[in-house]
Amino acid sequence: MSKSPSIFRNWFIALAAILGISIGCWTRWDFSDVRWSPLDGQQIPKPNSKAQFEFWSDSGVFEIEVELPMATSDISQTGGLVDKPPVPCKIGFLLRHGDRVLTNIDTTSLRWTGTVGYAHMNCFSGGAINIPKLGKYVLEIANGDVDLKFSSAAVSLERQGNAENAAFLSGICKVLSFTLLGSSVMVAMVSWIRSLLNRGKPTAGDKTVTV
Repeated sequence: MSKSPSIFRNWFIALAAILGISIGCWTRWDFSDVRWSPLDGQQIPKPNSKAQFEFWSDSGVFEIEVELPMATSDISQTGGLVDKPPVPCKIGFLLRHGDRVLTNIDTTSLRWTGTVGYAHMNCFSGGAINIPKLGKYVLEIANGDVDLKFSSAAVSLERQGNAENAAFLSGICKVLSFTLLGSSVMVAMVSWIRSLLNRGKPTAGDKTVTV
């Protein structure tokens, strides 16, 4: 019966460590850039030119997000929070997987979707693309516009979904993972220290021989 506490303690250490590592690995993957933002902040090529960007991505529907610098009036007067009209453009987005063309979008206007206040950038949507499975892809961007404002624009791919909820859940899972791993390490250290302190002490089964 004396071994029961140590058996339960060892089971707790093992289960807590396994759960902590499993939750940590799942969180790292499920909320990774490969799943949520496989392409981030790539500059649009110069007018009448093309550029290709390779990236790894999981399956899903992703928004083509184009960021343009705010005008000075937007920053000083409104902070960029007022809805913006569509921005005319001539930008092509071609998605390839190997030699296969998956999506070909010719965008003639960008729809305003929001702002990045700290960076003084307006966010626009250039359409959506569907990525069928995990793999390596190429996004080719063709800039047929002569407007110089696009020379400082950046393109990202953002998964359609509630990113704020995902970030909140990711934080909870990280805390849970660290708590489980920390608990298993703490219990293992306490058990080890106790074994050192009890080493050499007589047990209940030992007999004292007197002469």
